[in-house]
Amino acid sequence: MCKHFAQVRGWPLAETVVETTPERPLELREGWARVMEAVSDGSAEVIAVYDAAQIGLGLDEFEVMQRDLRMREVVLTAVDRAPR
Repeated sequence: MCKHFAQVRGWPLAETVVETTPERPLELREGWARVMEAVSDGSAEVIAVYDAAQIGLGLDEFEVMQRDLRMREVVLTAVDRAPR
């Protein structure tokens, strides 16, 4: 779903990260650590998750994370909330 979402928008897909430790808090998850590495090294410009809940956030927290990432010139989007 996220891959298709990126493709129809013409966004190049750098990497697909599948979370292997979803039971952990976000900051301790292996997949999220990889996503943040990509943000830090500049290889991620857009992070698409299927649902904000996948990264364990309520809507308010998700919006705060969106703002924080936007300050780093990275877009965070939830596919289930985006216009198709």
